Amino acid sequence: MLIAALQKIAAFAVAACEASVIETYVLTILNPPELIVEVVCQVGSDRVRTVMDFVNHFQTLSLIYGRASRINHIFETI
Repeated sequence: MLIAALQKIAAFAVAACEASVIETYVLTILNPPELIVEVVCQVGSDRVRTVMDFVNHFQTLSLIYGRASRINHIFETI
């Protein structure tokens, strides 16, 4: 259902010569970053991308500031 909806959005984006971006958060179905990549790939359009706001993948500020490995993983994956 999500992939089909995003494919419809991608078709509109292609027709408008624009891109469409997905804003992701840790509390959504698009977590972890690997799932985001999988969803975008399944949509199959270069007009659908993701917003790279890595802080959306941390539940608390304290997790952001001592987790360089997590931040690196998110950037390497997406």
